[in-house]
Amino acid sequence: LNLDCSFFERIKLNSKCVQRLISDVCPPNEEYRVCGNVCQEICTNRGPLLCHTNCTEGCFCKKGYVRFTRHGQCVPEDSCKRKIIFMNK
Repeated sequence: LNLDCSFFERIKLNSKCVQRLISDVCPPNEEYRVCGNVCQEICTNRGPLLCHTNCTEGCFCKKGYVRFTRHGQCVPEDSCKRKIIFMNK
């Protein structure tokens, strides 16, 4: 395994690093960021978060979306309350 290419930005092709379409890497409602917030909001924990870790690259929820659970999918912000109430019934 050769790790000289950033997974999110480039892939190896014939021993050379080539650009990869970032939109092909992230799931729906997410976008790639070079320096995103490590402490992402989730439906049950909204508002300002104290995060003592530097930023990291990866896929993050697009504006207007939050994670349903810590490692779950990104859902529209306004659907959090409805989904949590529904799940608790």
